[in-house]
Amino acid sequence: MSRPSSDRPSVLVTGGAGYIGSVLVRMLLSRGYPVVVLDRLMYENYHLLDLFERPGFRFVRGDVLEGAELARAFEGVEAVVHLAAIVGDAACARDAAAAIAGNVEGTARVLEQCLARHVERLLFASTCSVYGAGGDGELFEDSAQNPVSLYAETKVRCEELLLDKSNGLAPTVLRLSTLHGFSPRMRFDLALNFFAMQGTLSGRVTIDGARHWRPMLHVYDVARAFVACLEAPREKVAGQVFNVGSNRENYRMEAFREIIPQCIPGAEVQIHANVVDRRSYRVNFDKIRGALGYDTVRSARDGLVEVHRLVASGLIADPQSAKYRN
Repeated sequence: MSRPSSDRPSVLVTGGAGYIGSVLVRMLLSRGYPVVVLDRLMYENYHLLDLFERPGFRFVRGDVLEGAELARAFEGVEAVVHLAAIVGDAACARDAAAAIAGNVEGTARVLEQCLARHVERLLFASTCSVYGAGGDGELFEDSAQNPVSLYAETKVRCEELLLDKSNGLAPTVLRLSTLHGFSPRMRFDLALNFFAMQGTLSGRVTIDGARHWRPMLHVYDVARAFVACLEAPREKVAGQVFNVGSNRENYRMEAFREIIPQCIPGAEVQIHANVVDRRSYRVNFDKIRGALGYDTVRSARDGLVEVHRLVASGLIADPQSAKYRN
């Protein structure tokens, strides 16, 4: 077990008990970073309990919208990974006002603290869904944004806020692909995780839509991307937007008709081709590979097998419980 290193900056991870955060925090601690987590624990506390006595770990229970709690979390911090948000189309649609407040206003509060405390490293978790109805062509960081959901719209607004050069800060925006794979704060509402759960429990997987594109990204590789940005020279990442994923991991959804039975023996796949999903984006990831030497190490197949094994093990009593979705 690594102890905090004197040459590693202290990193605040907002939303650090979430699906990404609970993987990233462990990775940072293992690399010797002192870590502060700010989280309001919407989905219980079991994701971080084993870290309570870990050297270099500090937890602040609170919300990015609460000034006193946010200020306490920022004490002694030299870098910030801002993950805290209402995440996903369904979660944002349930309460639009809360989504806008939590995502946009929350990001503004984090930015204010960074400026007030001269914290120059701010990494922001955005999403490739900002491309929305992107068609069949490859989408680059400077491609037009065409969000078709409130969730994606809030991320566009956050990006605009953070990348406004007048604020004097040069943050890094990471546009994440569609996530999958095991995390201590497990989610089964993500597409591949849901397919793996469905196939394991019932032997049948239903996919709505066939021709739309999605880039897939394992949550372990998400954490690796944030670490790569933290450890890169600041001039390589400051003010930059990176699509995060791999060109190998762009899929039309109909491809999973063949992939899923290879990963979940005996699973049958039914595709409702008549269902049209306006969200379709085939994303190019050359920039992050060229700038940082980053590429993914886990595939969609890896995630499907991993989550299938998790569900089949019986370790999670009720994978369909509401606590495993946003």
